[in-house]
Amino acid sequence: MSETITLNKGQITFTRPGLKKWLDLEDIKQELKGAVDPWNSDAIAKAICSYVSTALSQNEEKVYNSSWMEVAKAFYTINNVCSLEYDFPFLRIELDNKKETWDYTGRTWYIWLHMLAKEFGWKAEDIETIDVDMAFALAQEIAVNNQLEKEFLWATSEVPYQSKQGFKPLERPRWMLFNPETLEVKTTTIRKEFMPVGKIVKYGDESS
Repeated sequence: MSETITLNKGQITFTRPGLKKWLDLEDIKQELKGAVDPWNSDAIAKAICSYVSTALSQNEEKVYNSSWMEVAKAFYTINNVCSLEYDFPFLRIELDNKKETWDYTGRTWYIWLHMLAKEFGWKAEDIETIDVDMAFALAQEIAVNNQLEKEFLWATSEVPYQSKQGFKPLERPRWMLFNPETLEVKTTTIRKEFMPVGKIVKYGDESS
């Protein structure tokens, strides 16, 4: 997927990048998220310009010299192009973004590099340019396989049979249990004084 982006009166064709650059952009988006809450306008502007310049491999000065409307449109377009094609179940659960003491800037890429190189024996230059959807699909399959192996080893040990209720299966991670199709929508009540005043018109109702 490619889109043409206008920046500083020039046009640049942007194509969704491979895994490494995609992860770099996601790290910048995390910086942007951190600047939004609490609100820090200078940090927000810096993160957005950094995101656009990194994605387009352009000097940050060129981005800063562009109109704010161009930069905002570029950010939206790039983010849309970089969106994943598939709805991976293990991404539906919000992760804890708590930083470990051994964390550092850019570590995300090396986590992926280690995982895929260890599993498939691929070289760094091959993993760097792999399609993002393929990378996430493989990562989920690795996670599923690891979980099923743990469950098999768990079932062959004596521990799960020592419960008074009988066999106790190994607990699965939340993303393997979450099913949006069977998720019940909780109903709630609203006090009368909090209800909107006047006639309520539903979308598509042309009778009013």
